[in-house]
Amino acid sequence: MNLEIQTFDTGYGGANFTAMYLLKLREGYAVVETGTAPGIPGFLEKAEKQGISLDQIRWIILTHIHLDHAGGASLLLKSCKNAKIFVHPRGARHLIDPSRLVASAKQVYGESEFARLYGTIEAIPEGRVRTFQDQEVFADQGQDVFRFHHTRGHANHHFVVEWIPERTLFTGDTFGLVYPEIQELARRQGRALYAIPSTSPTDFDAEEAILSIDRILALRARDFYPTHYGQIFDFAETARQLKDWIWVSKLLQDQARSELQAGSSFEEVCSRLEKKLLENLNRNWPSCPDRVVEILALDFKLNAQGITFSASKS
Repeated sequence: MNLEIQTFDTGYGGANFTAMYLLKLREGYAVVETGTAPGIPGFLEKAEKQGISLDQIRWIILTHIHLDHAGGASLLLKSCKNAKIFVHPRGARHLIDPSRLVASAKQVYGESEFARLYGTIEAIPEGRVRTFQDQEVFADQGQDVFRFHHTRGHANHHFVVEWIPERTLFTGDTFGLVYPEIQELARRQGRALYAIPSTSPTDFDAEEAILSIDRILALRARDFYPTHYGQIFDFAETARQLKDWIWVSKLLQDQARSELQAGSSFEEVCSRLEKKLLENLNRNWPSCPDRVVEILALDFKLNAQGITFSASKS
């Protein structure tokens, strides 16, 4: 365990579903991911109890701007007067003017549910946002601190954050969903772990997702921290499981395309794909506990939507 990294549960999705990470640097702190706005007060309270001055938080890094990762950015930035946001070039404009992002989410969730899940999302001043190109390095006081790796497959505005001195990667959603409760249930049945990818809307690309996984492994990092959730250890087995799921998702994408072309509605195809994803879970984990199905129900729903959406574009 790296004592320079603290994992905070944002509460989004339930306990130990969505993390934000506090990194102790040579001077000050960095935060990777913010979760949603409703989770920020809890983070601020915990930081204060530890004697961490918010003025010491210098950088807030977002792997991508999906709201479970970046929805709390504007609220956190208000409290961290010296901080800047680091984000992928394609995501910056949605932080500076979040109106389209917010409107789209409200259309999906409705006003009241959006407010409950995401709170208030405000515009971030352009001068407090910095973008990084693929492989670009951020240095501070003569030391290389972070390198940013653009990783498509889940989202076109996604990067993985390499903390260079600690040989640590913060992988966002590129290296899958590895929920702690599922890992415990897997271990009880003699399984090493259980991971699935996120193929949620709107940028799922199977080939790019595989390339991104291989690219991450090639970095030969010491530690991996996906946002969902916490540190993982068996990188090779995680990658194998993710690739298997992604190729299944690619086959389902082809099937969805054919069904849409034959006249099935988007909703009908999504419903059938959800069932196919559950069938795949039961096929590769025959004694899968009901609790695993319960935990993954929302992800299967979102994954089916993302696969169907990508099929409708091609």
